[in-house]
Amino acid sequence: MKPMNILLTVMVFALILPSLLFGQPTYGSYLEQESSPFRQFYGGNYIDLLSRQPISGSYLEPEHSPFGRFHGGTYFENIKRVLYRPIDGWVVVQMVTLPSFQPEHVTGIFEKDERYFVFSVRSTIHLYRYQTVQYMEQGQETIIHSPDEPDLAAAQRKEIKKLKQSLPKKIDDVKIVFHKAPLPRELFDVIHKTWRAILRRTRYGEHNSGLDGTRYHFMVFESGTGEMSGQTWSPSPGTINDRSVQLGYLLEEYAIGTNTAVTEKAIRALCDTIITMIYKEIGRK
Repeated sequence: MKPMNILLTVMVFALILPSLLFGQPTYGSYLEQESSPFRQFYGGNYIDLLSRQPISGSYLEPEHSPFGRFHGGTYFENIKRVLYRPIDGWVVVQMVTLPSFQPEHVTGIFEKDERYFVFSVRSTIHLYRYQTVQYMEQGQETIIHSPDEPDLAAAQRKEIKKLKQSLPKKIDDVKIVFHKAPLPRELFDVIHKTWRAILRRTRYGEHNSGLDGTRYHFMVFESGTGEMSGQTWSPSPGTINDRSVQLGYLLEEYAIGTNTAVTEKAIRALCDTIITMIYKEIGRK
């Protein structure tokens, strides 16, 4: 055998030998995920990669790194400043909802003095408009040029002025709608277990987004692990992500307290459905 062929054979054997001896990588051998942009602190968790190939959009996607080029900037900071204003406890479960053209909102559970509360906070305006003003002033976004407005720069200034007049001058003056309701510890345990299971499915895959839809950011805090977070864009009906979003909206209704159909039994039933779907996905009974 020629020396070059011998070298190639050795290189190939060196690449496949670890797999032959040890099989799949062990837990903890993957990169650790970064925390949500809506975090209370930057904690971590391990990306739980399953052996099967994902259906497009069927898994939550890991959040952006706080040290990356994109981490939400002013927009995410405004959301945290507005939506978390009335929360006076430690958030342990949450779903942040960012519609393309409607006001943003957050729902979840916070702990205070060893008691648990379901909460819902909604902005009364679309907070992304503040980001739009900033982008337009920096020239990163421009209006669609119209024949009726031959001077594009003048039209841009006019639109910026119009946008600013539609917004409170200070972000802290944005009005919100806040609801909360006490949550029994037993029900919290069920929801927390489900949220942990949802977040442990987080994995990298095909990024899904669009111009018209909603992005959902999930987070759970687990003692000993820290914060786990992931996101999804307008999940397909009937998927685990879709059921997870439904659970978030169900918690919001529970916090508001006006929908008599939203009971502890209904929440438990949806949690059981999600856990069953996840167990079936990984082949566990």
